[in-house]
Amino acid sequence: MYTLSNRPLGPNQVDSALFAGREDDLLKAVRSINAGLNVLILGARGSGKTSFVNQLLVRLRREPANPVIYIAGGLMQSAEDLLEHLRYRLEPQVEWSEVASRIGAAAQSFRTGLSVAPPPSGNPVRQLTGSVTEIQRLLGDQGEAVVIVDEFPDPLIAHTLFGRLRDEIWRLPITWVVTGAEGDRATYLRPPADAFFEQIIELGPLGADMAKALLERRLGAPDELSDDVIDQLIAASNGNPRRLLKLARDTVIDGVSPSAALSRSQARDDAASQIGDPAAQLIAELEANGPASASDAELLARMGWTRGRAAQVFKSLEQSGLVKGFTSVGGRRKLYALQDQEAS
Repeated sequence: MYTLSNRPLGPNQVDSALFAGREDDLLKAVRSINAGLNVLILGARGSGKTSFVNQLLVRLRREPANPVIYIAGGLMQSAEDLLEHLRYRLEPQVEWSEVASRIGAAAQSFRTGLSVAPPPSGNPVRQLTGSVTEIQRLLGDQGEAVVIVDEFPDPLIAHTLFGRLRDEIWRLPITWVVTGAEGDRATYLRPPADAFFEQIIELGPLGADMAKALLERRLGAPDELSDDVIDQLIAASNGNPRRLLKLARDTVIDGVSPSAALSRSQARDDAASQIGDPAAQLIAELEANGPASASDAELLARMGWTRGRAAQVFKSLEQSGLVKGFTSVGGRRKLYALQDQEAS
């Protein structure tokens, strides 16, 4: 039995057994948090940021001295959204409908795929400061907390919180862990936010030994692939875990040689890049998470797009022959899949 899915590893013991290649970084993150340091985790697409923070959750919850709160940053469309969501998590007796009403039209427009409504009138920084004060009150009786935010759809949201509101956020009894794309480093660390994140962990390319350990755990049977084939897969992946698993799937499931699997993947990436960066990003998203529709809320959150924008890019990819469209069971939605993905 092998586990070659690109689905991020979850915060549970079963998936922890599959985690490999980032143990030193994980230990560094735990030590930093225990020292009260805010941590920024940067990595390229496919580097395993979500799997990493989920395993971080497992480690932190072994010592439940302080509450640990995980927030899927992709669903937060503004700094206000995140603060309201955090308040809800700290004060669970508050009905979610009340929180949603405070988030207001922006959250509703996000769910329906329309353009995001303009921010409320007044001084936005003052309004956010009021939310911070309320969170501080709620934390007053609970002591220190750890809040993990897994990648914002727009890094400018992070800069609003940890840059413009840095001093207010700093006063909260919270140790923050934030993940972000390596390409957005400059925005996350734009002064004064550079002083907020006292520890930066870079999830760089996996070394050969780390990549081999990851494959061995995911393949289950050590003799599923020969050492020579494994070495070829590792070399072709350039240290990117997502690409490594994709090449392994092509080899194990489709019976494609590592060189042919790499050529097929590279040809598709090159073709998508010719259309534009959005197309290449959407190809990577389909590789990671499988078939999707232009109305999938989580996809729109991760991409930071409207439904109309997603539909436009899907259409371009379909016309180029890189993806295929099909009707979901029940005929309610049009889904898109890569040409070599199972359309189910």
